[in-house]
Amino acid sequence: MNSPSIPPKSPRGATGTEAIGIAVVVVLALGYLGFMQFKNVLVGPQSGGYVDIGAIVGEWQAAGRPWHIVFRTDKTIGMSSVDSAEPGNMEPGTFRLWTEGNVLINMKNGKVFTATFRELTPNQFDLVDSENGAVTVFARAP
Repeated sequence: MNSPSIPPKSPRGATGTEAIGIAVVVVLALGYLGFMQFKNVLVGPQSGGYVDIGAIVGEWQAAGRPWHIVFRTDKTIGMSSVDSAEPGNMEPGTFRLWTEGNVLINMKNGKVFTATFRELTPNQFDLVDSENGAVTVFARAP
């Protein structure tokens, strides 16, 4: 009586189609992660998120104008159009952190502004006057 011989088992390795499938999944995953990083460069990582208050606190000055803005951690603001940012010369107001790099500013005198912060230019922002749409560029004061 002859018993059928069972061939010895060889260690299992990935076949050609399995290896291609694994490679495709890895390439897609890396492509997705790469796209997300590229999107962060274009739009900023806080797209849909809120502005970090630590990035805006401090004194800012308009380019070529004697206009100063001071953002404080308690979400109050001081704005001055004279040459110095001394507390006695500052118009008081408040601000709210908003989405996609925007900060809403409400001054006590009734003026409303929107400040737009971008990660690519952390030491400058655009201030838009809601009344007439005028844009002023501010840079971090020295």
